[in-house]
Amino acid sequence: MPLKSRFEIQVLAAFIASTVVVVALAGITWHMGQQAAIAEGWVRHTQDVLQALARVRVDTALIELNTQSFRISGDPARLAERDAAIGSREALLARLKALLAGQSAQIGRWQQLRAVADQRLAISRRVEELRKTEGAAAANAYAQTAPLAPTRARMQQLLLDMEAHESRQLETRSRDQLQASRHLVTAGAGASAALLLMLAGSYGLIRRQLRETEASRQALADNEVRLEQRVAERTRELEDSREELARVLEGSDQGYWTWDLPSDTFRVSARWETMLGYEPGEMNVTTANWPALVHPDDLAVALESIRRHLAGETLRHEVELRMRHKGGGWHWVLTSGRVVDRAPDGTALNMSGTHTDITERKRAELAQRQSAAVFDNSYEGIMVADADGLITQVNPAFTRITGYQAAEVIGRRPSLLSSGRHDAAFYQSFWAALQQRGYWHGEIWNRRRDGEVYPALQSITAVRDGGGRVLHYVSVFSDISRIKAHEAELDRVAHFDPLTGLPNRRLLTDRLEQAVLRAGRSGRHGAVCFIDLDGFKAVNDALGHAIGDRLLIGIGEHIKAVLRPEDTLSRLGGDEFVLLLTELGSIKETTQILDRVLHAARQPVRAEDHLLSLSASVGVSLFPNDANDPDTLLRHADQTMYLAKQAGKNRYQLFDAEVDRMAQHRRDQLGRLREALRLGEFELHYQPKVDLRDGSVIGAEGLIRWRHPERGLLAPGEFLPMLQGSDLEPQVGEWVIDTALAQIASWRAEGLTLPVSVNISPRHLVQPAFAHRLADALARHPCVAARHFQLEVLETAAIADMQQAAEILQRCMALGVGFALDDFGTGYSSLTYLRKLPARTLKIDRSFVIDMLDDPEDLAIVRGVIDLAAAFDREVIAEGVETLAHGRALLAMGCPLAQGYGIARAMPASELPGWREHWLGSRAWSAVAA
Repeated sequence: MPLKSRFEIQVLAAFIASTVVVVALAGITWHMGQQAAIAEGWVRHTQDVLQALARVRVDTALIELNTQSFRISGDPARLAERDAAIGSREALLARLKALLAGQSAQIGRWQQLRAVADQRLAISRRVEELRKTEGAAAANAYAQTAPLAPTRARMQQLLLDMEAHESRQLETRSRDQLQASRHLVTAGAGASAALLLMLAGSYGLIRRQLRETEASRQALADNEVRLEQRVAERTRELEDSREELARVLEGSDQGYWTWDLPSDTFRVSARWETMLGYEPGEMNVTTANWPALVHPDDLAVALESIRRHLAGETLRHEVELRMRHKGGGWHWVLTSGRVVDRAPDGTALNMSGTHTDITERKRAELAQRQSAAVFDNSYEGIMVADADGLITQVNPAFTRITGYQAAEVIGRRPSLLSSGRHDAAFYQSFWAALQQRGYWHGEIWNRRRDGEVYPALQSITAVRDGGGRVLHYVSVFSDISRIKAHEAELDRVAHFDPLTGLPNRRLLTDRLEQAVLRAGRSGRHGAVCFIDLDGFKAVNDALGHAIGDRLLIGIGEHIKAVLRPEDTLSRLGGDEFVLLLTELGSIKETTQILDRVLHAARQPVRAEDHLLSLSASVGVSLFPNDANDPDTLLRHADQTMYLAKQAGKNRYQLFDAEVDRMAQHRRDQLGRLREALRLGEFELHYQPKVDLRDGSVIGAEGLIRWRHPERGLLAPGEFLPMLQGSDLEPQVGEWVIDTALAQIASWRAEGLTLPVSVNISPRHLVQPAFAHRLADALARHPCVAARHFQLEVLETAAIADMQQAAEILQRCMALGVGFALDDFGTGYSSLTYLRKLPARTLKIDRSFVIDMLDDPEDLAIVRGVIDLAAAFDREVIAEGVETLAHGRALLAMGCPLAQGYGIARAMPASELPGWREHWLGSRAWSAVAA
């Protein structure tokens, strides 16, 4: 065979063999390339699973943090963030399930993860519901009992197990991918070598094959580089996810710790240290210094919890304890952790966990317990109603006062307590106050379960949320039946005649003052009628005092029966009565009433076996024609009564006053007083107030005097009545206030701090600008503390608008000024004013104190005022202390504060410091306190 043909055959054979080899190697290379691509896909799949697991962990942490934030603050924005995290996690769980398809073990873990997530989501929804409907306390209480810790630990464990499984797969598949790439490169190299041996004679074929092989090798190298880059990118994404989780956890305000048990070393986060007041890196924590950090009562509990967990008896270590703060005191923390690494023999190597500051929660729990204790042990009845007005809660005192058990009233309306004594206007005012001011306070009549009606002092407050919506109403009330009875008895003793039950002189004077004021405003007239029985003394002497008393009672009843409701019949003593007629339109109307009175007085009265009949002589003084003050009117009526007797008895006589002369005289006097104010003839003298227990001088009362250039020093009784009702009255009052403040400042400069009180008339007090002018006066004396200045309100019965007066007093008290009710007990409305006016001090009128050692009625009044002051939590001070015996009696009754001539008379300001030193040095009070 020719050589050429043989070469061609050899070439053809070589070509065929090469073709076979190339085809075979190409198949192998394609197969290995496919395996490399599959390996790369699995690596990418595993990275996707890990990333989804990391984001599930992040969203779970966000759900829990926002649920806790809403439970504590009630901020609805936290719910929105929580729901967004729930939606994100739900999408991730669905994607994760799709990624894990075909992996039975992972699908099993995913199903467990799904169940735990649903359980924790149900807890979160329940916390939300309780926080919205019942408040933070109920949500916190539920959170304490809910299985938060076990479900949290279970979810974390499942995520860790799934991550560990995927991480192992990532390592295996990465190795498979790298090995497939290397096999592909090796196959290419083998193919190149075989082609070199078989096609050594075919340069072009070998060269072409080499170029193709080199290209394949470069492609494989590039593919390997790209694979490594993708692995790096996936690793960075995983690290970013972990960093994001760390930031979320860092933002949760929790501290983190890791404990290496073999070396007993701790690593703690910055927040762990700052939570206890330390700078980051400042603390060196070991088990040796635990006793210095942990409260002794909690250390043993914490150590026992750790021991049980290390022994495998518990899934995790979790305990609440107190840790010492660097700045002092203790902070409550919730420490939670678990073993994260064990040796092959089961010995724990590492623990890690968190510290959460729960100090505020503990304080809230303490406050809640204290509130519950107050609620259960309060002496006052407490009733809570929801926004719809249905009772939701009552305390034991409610049951004690009303007789209703809690089960009988829960879910019912408070109207079941209504007594029926209040009209619709009362309840309209009641609800208007609740809606406008958010509270109502006052007296109300309620009905007990047994039907008994009783008076209550009640306060109702509307509790609202941040948006102003009413959450519930809280009512606190107390039974004031005894106080009312005491008040009525005190009022009877102070203002009513014990024999006839008619008003006495004090009550008459009070009503007369008010009647004169009303007459001045309305333009209608009134009359004071002094009644003396004709021939009563002879009957009393002949038949005895018992018959005489019965005769007085009967005649009083007869006269009272013919009077109008607005008229007042009073007994001054003996057989003397005074009749006060008001709102008279004419003299004729007055005489018609007097005719009925004379006829009623003549009606017979049966006293035992006697049927007695007397007549009466009546003197009448009209106001405002005759006079404007009670004493003058009574004096005029008394004088005129004697004229009636002289004229033949059984008649009435009208007083004929020289009205013009008297009016001119008053105008002249007011002009002289105005000049005295301008010339500076007024001055303040100061009467000390002392504490009889230790003799301390607690203050002084500033009393006005007139240094008359001709008549000398005049007492206030000689000129103040002329000021009443005039425009000069508030001017003098302003001078008194300013002078007293200047004197306080002067004494303070001398080193003497002494509170001062001054009298203020009701007409001056109720002027609209009074509080503003008082603030200006205080501003003119900036070194005077407002609490060292007190106003004593005189003639409280003359206050027409009690609400207006109370509001003015409140504005003045806001400045720091104190108030006292002067001459307490002399006006028939004093007890009412005690409840309505915000005065902290009561002054017992000197007329009661002076005679209390000899007059049982006055003694009873003094004791009643002291008891009443204690019942209303008021300070009480007695005027008119003339002797040591007065002081001892007052101390025995619980009234140590006193003033009077027995201590000191009012003196010029310059004399008071010297008197004070002498008083303290002489220990004159020791005989009282002994």
